[in-house]
Amino acid sequence: MKGQRLISPLFIIPILFSLVFLVWIIFFPQFKNEVPGLATVPFYLSASSLFKYVVLFCVFYFFILFGSSFQWYVTNNKNLEYNNEKGKLRYSTFKNKSFINYLFFVLFVIVFLLEMYSLIVMFQNYNLSTLVSKGFQQVAYITLQDEENIWRTFYNLLPIVSAFYFRGFFLEQRNKKNKIITFLIFLISIRLFFSAARQITLIICLIFFLYFVKYKIQNKISVMKLLLILLLLFFLIIFSELFRFGVWNSSTKNISLFSIANINDVTKYIMVAYIGKNVNNAMIFLDSKPTYSMNYAGSGLFDPIINFLGPKDFIPIHDIGPHGTVDFIGLLWVGWGWFSIIVLALLGFLIGFAYKRFILFNTLRSDLLYAIIFPGIISIIRINYFFLNLFIYSFILYIIIDFLLDIK
Repeated sequence: MKGQRLISPLFIIPILFSLVFLVWIIFFPQFKNEVPGLATVPFYLSASSLFKYVVLFCVFYFFILFGSSFQWYVTNNKNLEYNNEKGKLRYSTFKNKSFINYLFFVLFVIVFLLEMYSLIVMFQNYNLSTLVSKGFQQVAYITLQDEENIWRTFYNLLPIVSAFYFRGFFLEQRNKKNKIITFLIFLISIRLFFSAARQITLIICLIFFLYFVKYKIQNKISVMKLLLILLLLFFLIIFSELFRFGVWNSSTKNISLFSIANINDVTKYIMVAYIGKNVNNAMIFLDSKPTYSMNYAGSGLFDPIINFLGPKDFIPIHDIGPHGTVDFIGLLWVGWGWFSIIVLALLGFLIGFAYKRFILFNTLRSDLLYAIIFPGIISIIRINYFFLNLFIYSFILYIIIDFLLDIK
């Protein structure tokens, strides 16, 4: 298998959505009664919800294909250099390099200082007994989940900050600053991992993986290595949930945290509550009346406009119960109804367009754009990634960087 497929939306999206559907069909009806709170939640599937899902997905995928088929005409501009020309990867310089480097360094320093503050607050407010009884996710309520603190905004810039320094890590091997900052970013991601901010940790890891594939895995990758990567990912997911649901479950049932029984419960919980429940919720949402709020379960940046329009409250056709995450097709339906076809077409084209640029060119703008988009390709099975601050803030900063690159 070509390494390039590992980062291609044309390959990832159909495989990922197919696997999620299989998990939902196989595991959800079989094990939902064993997951706390889901015994009364029905396995929901109707012809109309399935039809809507298939149509919306096909529109999304078609426009990814369309965007990735966009033809590029290479000029003599040195910033438009093909990848692997004559077998060598070349690092394209960019305009306003000093200012852009300074901008990203300032943003990183702000995030790093806020991390120091977060650690101080965490140790002052939490003790070990609290973590053991409720799980490490409780730390989030005095860190990232505190909506009153404006410094949360800077964490939303971590995707593009990470993308900038990871790119430098692979392309400027002699630059010690890139290596040190890359190391510190991973330390920050570990702290966020144990603070119910696993989404940011996942994004950081996916961006690093993206550059690793582009700049290190240039040839084919064996099926065995791919299976080992997937197996490692599976164990990491289980390990992470052991310190969330697993802590609560082991305390409730009075069993060891790392016992086979607890690991089995955690595995079922992931399959049912995290994966299968997302699709089940989406099916319920697709049979419900949309609100046309244009931003259901998205960023609060647009709330003033949405509140002015006066959208109706969303009432699902069935109570979805606990674990209310929904894949983004169901969320788009609630916010846009059939107009979500337009949104999916635009998003699909953007994803395909960004991917084609990423594999063709080594420019800063092409690398940064796909780096902040790529995590969304994985995340959309659970969240409305492209409508969250994590993407929006990074995308706004990307537009600013793109503008700076054109200033003479």
